Amino acid sequence: MRMIRLVLIAIFAAGICLPALGEAVTGEITAITGKTITLNPTTGTVSAIKVNAETQFTKDRAEAKFSDFKVGDKVRVTGAPDENGVWTAQMVDGRSVKEVHGSKKVEAPSNVADNGVSFILGTVTKIDGTKLTVMKPDNSQQVIEIAEETAIHDMLQGDNISLEDVKVGDFVRGPGAVKNGVFVPSLLATRKTGGAQEQN
Repeated sequence: MRMIRLVLIAIFAAGICLPALGEAVTGEITAITGKTITLNPTTGTVSAIKVNAETQFTKDRAEAKFSDFKVGDKVRVTGAPDENGVWTAQMVDGRSVKEVHGSKKVEAPSNVADNGVSFILGTVTKIDGTKLTVMKPDNSQQVIEIAEETAIHDMLQGDNISLEDVKVGDFVRGPGAVKNGVFVPSLLATRKTGGAQEQN
C-alpha cells in the first residue's frame, strides 16, 4: 500500500494524467465532521463526501493522512457511490490554501470554533447596507460589518472589488475581530456562486 501511494504521489507531481477512478469533484473544504468532508464545490455536484480505510490521501504533493486536512483546503476528490448510494472518496488530493492580497497572506482557518471571532467563513444570505449576514458551515448565521478599512478581494479574478460587488450567495472568508459586539473583517475574500441578491 505504501508503494502504491508513493507511485501515485510521483505521478501527481509529474502532472501525468491517470485514468479516472470514478467521478471527480473539486472544491474548498467548509466542514469536517467525523469521517465526512463537506465541500463548497467548484466542479461536480457532490458536496458531502465520506472517507474510509481504503481512501488514499495526498496534500501539497506529499503523502498525507485524513487528519492533515483542514477547513479552507482546496481538494480534488475522486470516488463513487457505494452499494447504499453514499458517495465515498477513493482519492483525496489537496493543497493548503493561502489567499494572497498584496503582501498579506490569509492562512486557512485551523479552528472552526473561532469562525465569527477571529475569522469569518460562510455564504452571504443577506445584505443590509454595510452589514452582511453570513451562514457558516454549521448552518448558524452571523451578521458582520464591512468597515472603511476592510479590503475586499475576488478570489477567482484576483482583483480588489467594492462592497457593491458582493452578492447574496457569494462564498466569503477572511480574518478580522469583534468590535462593539460585531465581527469586522480586515480582509474579505469572496467567490461568486451565482446566488440571487437580497438587499434592504
